[in-house]
Amino acid sequence: MAGFRVTKYDSDIRLPNGALTRDEWTSVSDVGRAYRGRFLTCSEYLGVESAYIRALRGLLGASNVETLRITDLEMKAVNADTFPLELLEETLSNSESVKVDTEVRGPELDWVVRLALREAGIFVEIFDSPYHDEPIDD
Repeated sequence: MAGFRVTKYDSDIRLPNGALTRDEWTSVSDVGRAYRGRFLTCSEYLGVESAYIRALRGLLGASNVETLRITDLEMKAVNADTFPLELLEETLSNSESVKVDTEVRGPELDWVVRLALREAGIFVEIFDSPYHDEPIDD
């Protein structure tokens, strides 16, 4: 069975074991730091978050799924040490409504994705899923 890996990292910069071949930002806490001679801006970071949301909405739409249920939840501390100040207040206010065993859709779903990523661009690759024994047919 084919699976998909959705990641902000282009497969051209990743080794077979998944390691990156260049210095690359990985989370919201990297906003304001330099990577490859450029500073990661809040705007650029939010663009990647939005791309993840579009990818998820496309996958859900193709699967005719409108609602997801939160079945497990890990909330990390949200504070000025780990978040850009531009995102701190909205992250705190939106994280308060996320609870286990809650169904989410529409804008609520978008916020759940954003909150999940804020300690996490998009390249979608077909790859052999580690959860299935069937290889991909080319």
